[in-house]
Amino acid sequence: MDSRYEDVEQHLNAHVALLNAISWEYAPWSEPKAQKQHQCEFGCLIERGSKYFRKLWSPDRREDVKLCRACMVKMLFAIFGTDQETTKRALAIDKERWDTAVRAIRDLRDPPESKGTAAN
Repeated sequence: MDSRYEDVEQHLNAHVALLNAISWEYAPWSEPKAQKQHQCEFGCLIERGSKYFRKLWSPDRREDVKLCRACMVKMLFAIFGTDQETTKRALAIDKERWDTAVRAIRDLRDPPESKGTAAN
């Protein structure tokens, strides 16, 4: 098996985080536990009680995208395991979002308006 494929398999959560970095931030991929039997987008069976990946697509969740673990690994390999540039872009976007979050937290602790009035 290709070592790049094995890397995606071994670091699945990190690759899902990269996928979320290039996805719409308000509807990230999640990994719920199946409450009932589902079918993956590619036809695989997702057994009740097993974890799978879900991308919110509609408010009623009937049209959500569902992937079994094996299909998620294959998709992530196709996206990141074969293209270093996509990985670099995802890391840059993820860092930008992280930096924005850190700035927001700092502003909550020390609001910008209080900085100018502290000397008064």
